[in-house]
Amino acid sequence: MGYEELIGDLQRGTELKKEAVLTAAREEARRIIADAMQQCDRLEQELQDSISRDLEREKTRSLNRARREARTLLAQTRAELMRQVFDRLEQRLKGVSSEKPYPVVLERLLNETRPEWPQGEIVIRADSKTLPLLKSLVGNGAFRFEPMEGTGEDPYGGVELSDREGRVVIRNTLRSRLSKARPDLLVEANRLLFEENRSG
Repeated sequence: MGYEELIGDLQRGTELKKEAVLTAAREEARRIIADAMQQCDRLEQELQDSISRDLEREKTRSLNRARREARTLLAQTRAELMRQVFDRLEQRLKGVSSEKPYPVVLERLLNETRPEWPQGEIVIRADSKTLPLLKSLVGNGAFRFEPMEGTGEDPYGGVELSDREGRVVIRNTLRSRLSKARPDLLVEANRLLFEENRSG
């Protein structure tokens, strides 16, 4: 074999090796690119999932905040409505003692207290408009009549009785009746104002 053939064989071997190296390099490059693309797709999906989770969390937080605010507003509205209802009841009570049927109402209030009257002298307290009516209702007996002014309570009509020492106090004023009835009235007003409207 001459030098020319030897050189030709070497060149062909080199070309084959070079082609094999290039082919392997291309395959490696394709694999790296494919891996990189998969990695990019995975990272993009993770990013999308993370954004979706964050948006969902923020949406849930916003909805919960809105629900809390709505519940607070509803509670405030209910409280304000109930306050107005009781303000109107109190305004109505203030006028009862000036109305024609008041003596009948007063007699009922007084009669309700009779079973609890203490022994001995009874002190009867009422507002200035009511005292004369009470004197005519109780008749003769050991009674002392006093105005209710200065006791810290505006009775809106009605009567307060006690023994001479003030140990036994029986209060049957229109305002005390409203206070006693308040829990039941709150339940009924709540049912009428809110529950019936919700179901109807």
